[in-house]
Amino acid sequence: MLIGVDAGGTSTRAVVLDGTGRCLGVGTAGGGNPVSRGPESAAAAVRDAILGALPGSLGGPANSTGPAHRSDVMAGPPIRAEVVLAMAGARAFFDRDRVVAHLAEIGLDALITVEPDLLATFCSGSPDPEGYALVAGTGAAAVRVQDGRVSATADGLGWLLGDGGSGFWIGHRVVRAAAAALDGRGPETRLSAMLLDEVGLAEHLERDVEGRLAALQHLVDRLYQDRPVELSRFAALALRAADDGDPVAVSILAGARERLAQTLRAVHRRDVSGPIVVGGGIARRLPGLDRVLLAAIGGPAVPDVADVPDVADVADVADVADVRHAPGPVVAVPDGTVGAAVLALRRGGIAVDRAVFDRLTASVAEARRHTN
Repeated sequence: MLIGVDAGGTSTRAVVLDGTGRCLGVGTAGGGNPVSRGPESAAAAVRDAILGALPGSLGGPANSTGPAHRSDVMAGPPIRAEVVLAMAGARAFFDRDRVVAHLAEIGLDALITVEPDLLATFCSGSPDPEGYALVAGTGAAAVRVQDGRVSATADGLGWLLGDGGSGFWIGHRVVRAAAAALDGRGPETRLSAMLLDEVGLAEHLERDVEGRLAALQHLVDRLYQDRPVELSRFAALALRAADDGDPVAVSILAGARERLAQTLRAVHRRDVSGPIVVGGGIARRLPGLDRVLLAAIGGPAVPDVADVPDVADVADVADVADVRHAPGPVVAVPDGTVGAAVLALRRGGIAVDRAVFDRLTASVAEARRHTN
């Protein structure tokens, strides 16, 4: 049995596959990232998602939730399963033995391989062996893929040190801009009223004894009680305000696009072409991102070195030769579910060409329609 699992911080998605690349079932559960959820909760989420994906012939109840036990699923000897887990932060926090034990509860003798979540994102958008993936959700990162493996990574360093252009990055700038406007230090922006309304402070427009707007002080007090990364929830305000033409919001989103382009440029290599697969709620909703990304690493194909005049030295020749491959299309994907399935098939020795990829993508979509 082949199983692919996309273990994210918010939700975990599992796909059970046959040997032709057809999806037999899809299951979902809560967050399966051990960094944000802890090893025990993450392992339980992986188990429950796989339980929900097991086809009826194996006793797997669709959309299973809650604790799972082998007696609920199947009798007889354990079934050997090749399981590929796509997740972030696995190197430091993944507990393999714990996951194996949880899967034994539902009758699986699991051989587990862990892959980067951004590799699954890339493989969700293309069966090509090389290209790029860029994810911008709460955080942001990019990878270069060569020979079906991640060969370079940029950002993904968290809210304190990086994640440029992410939901946190945007949300942080939303609250700074709104606070500056309310404080008289920055330009007026619709973000101020939208933010106060979002946190239930729209009515506190009086001033305190020090002359400060009461709503602003309440806002400061409230936001400093939250974890910094929770500012990502305000990114949606910038998207809405920019749609209405608010100059401050438009500027924030322009900055986000440029930060993401910088991250992509950091992993780009001129001799590596292929598609740019983007995932994450911010990347999929950020207007004009595809154009900015292609401009950041694109340009027309360079002619052969013999046709380029005034090549000064060998280093210049090598540099010119590096840019012969133009970047591929920008492909948006909802998550890494299909990619985790692709990685599971490859782990099982099954070549994933375009026909297999298209069949897999269609069958996963069909399974999702039946389980939602």
